[in-house]
Amino acid sequence: MRSSALAGLLAVVAVALSAGWGRAAPSPRQALGVDLTHFVKSARVLGRATDEARAEVGDVIEWTLSVTNGGDGAAESVTLADALSPRVTYVDGSLRLDGRSLSDRSDADEGEALDRRVAVRLGLIGPRQTKTLSF
Repeated sequence: MRSSALAGLLAVVAVALSAGWGRAAPSPRQALGVDLTHFVKSARVLGRATDEARAEVGDVIEWTLSVTNGGDGAAESVTLADALSPRVTYVDGSLRLDGRSLSDRSDADEGEALDRRVAVRLGLIGPRQTKTLSF
């Protein structure tokens, strides 16, 4: 993602996480042992000699989003979506799931990057399993 923000600003990306558990239950997390509350989001500026966290206009920022099912049951039909700030530009072809490249189009693979929104269908996340999206 290329920063077009004012110098020194690191754009904030809003994240949405949804899951279907396959069965109707008043509280799927408790009833089925699913716990998707273990979520980590980080950003780093690529191509810098230092670990300085502040982005400047023209910098390329790599976002990494990881979600872990900390429960004992499997989470089904999990989707991770990220709305891009108007202060950044998505870098075409940068979408990856667990290190594997995904296309930007809405097609047969799990991901898409369209209309200032990145979304990946994570599918099933087993107990204690982590899935990582980066772009």
